[in-house]
Amino acid sequence: MNLVVLVLDSFTQNSIRNSKIQKSTWVKDFSNYSEVLFYKGGLETIRSGHDLLLNCSDTYSDMGIKTLKAFEWVDSNLSYDYIFRTNTSSYVNYKNLIRYLKIIKKEGTDYCGYIGEYKGIKYVSGSGIILSKNAIKSLISSKSEIDTDIVEDVAIGKLMKINEISPVKGKRKDIESHKDIRNIDSDEYHIRCRIDSFGYSRNLEKYLLNFIFISFNRKRIFYEFIISNLMKLNKSYLKIRRSIKSKIKSLIFRT
Repeated sequence: MNLVVLVLDSFTQNSIRNSKIQKSTWVKDFSNYSEVLFYKGGLETIRSGHDLLLNCSDTYSDMGIKTLKAFEWVDSNLSYDYIFRTNTSSYVNYKNLIRYLKIIKKEGTDYCGYIGEYKGIKYVSGSGIILSKNAIKSLISSKSEIDTDIVEDVAIGKLMKINEISPVKGKRKDIESHKDIRNIDSDEYHIRCRIDSFGYSRNLEKYLLNFIFISFNRKRIFYEFIISNLMKLNKSYLKIRRSIKSKIKSLIFRT
């Protein structure tokens, strides 16, 4: 099973912080078996270790073009059966992912992951997209039809629909609260740690990534206690801060 993992990266503070943690944790488990590349837009196309700089824009609106360029680079330069496209707020377990890929390969699955829907377009969430070589070839051949007016993962889903490739439901564990860290199954291959939409600071993501690495590799009880309470305190702090800001604004407008 030849697997390439592409991590959607950028020059934002969150991406820089998280990618550093990823490279020191789960990426190490892949290094002897599969390629892991963190890709960004830049002035020229060059690879250095786990980093792939592509000659394209790194803006949010051009994310779809950047991703297609990453697919093209892999297709031209590396041997692969599947690409797993993820991002800097995800934890990926090598053994579990390979085990899952062997299952879906037998089933002939080309496009797999957590499924969403937008205006009639079914797509796989960009936090973890499994793509076969057939799917990658189809995307590259229809790259001129990429819709840059919609979110990147939806745009990929739209191209897949044009190529008559339907998404298949995959597995994903989402961390939404401190309670979820106690319920991480040992067979998970993809854990999403993006927590800002659940009332937490993104600064905590680096601790979650470290904790999950410890969960899979060592005893976890003490660290679980620390991260669980850290998340509780962080959520309470942000709630209080929002309340104080609201009251200050109210007083200002009254005067």
